[in-house]
Amino acid sequence: MPQPAGRRLQGGYVVALAGELKDLDDAGPDELGAAAVKLMVAEIMRSLQAFAVEPFDHWSYESSLHVGDPSPVAHTLALLEQQGRTYTSDGALWLRTTEFGDDKDRVLVRSSGEHTYFASDIAYHQYKRERGYDRQIDIWEPTTTATCSACAPHMRRSAGTRTRWRC
Repeated sequence: MPQPAGRRLQGGYVVALAGELKDLDDAGPDELGAAAVKLMVAEIMRSLQAFAVEPFDHWSYESSLHVGDPSPVAHTLALLEQQGRTYTSDGALWLRTTEFGDDKDRVLVRSSGEHTYFASDIAYHQYKRERGYDRQIDIWEPTTTATCSACAPHMRRSAGTRTRWRC
């Protein structure tokens, strides 16, 4: 199945995943995506079990952050706007991360209207705080260090003094 230019996944796991999905050649994108997510989550759960991590009480998917009225993402963006932490430039919604020591402000919503992963990351952390958690442990892959560096100061300031962050 061809992928849009510039959005190709890389890594050996993609070849293995494609092999496991070969029976779905005629499936539409939604069905194929759902099957791929199910396989990837099963693999993640096996990895967690191998590390003796207890089963999760609650498993969240990024897609759930965009459901509801308001969705968790919309709710979080509204909170950030109320706090004066966002602005619009060139048709995109930006978070003022430079106010927290970041080297540049970060886009939350692209001019196309598409939310960035950063917007989802912040919304997920807000959702966790609103569920009563005062400690969160994030394990960021190397390609997300910029996101972590941008996210951490905002979370540290808005979450209160009991939250510790390290990138």
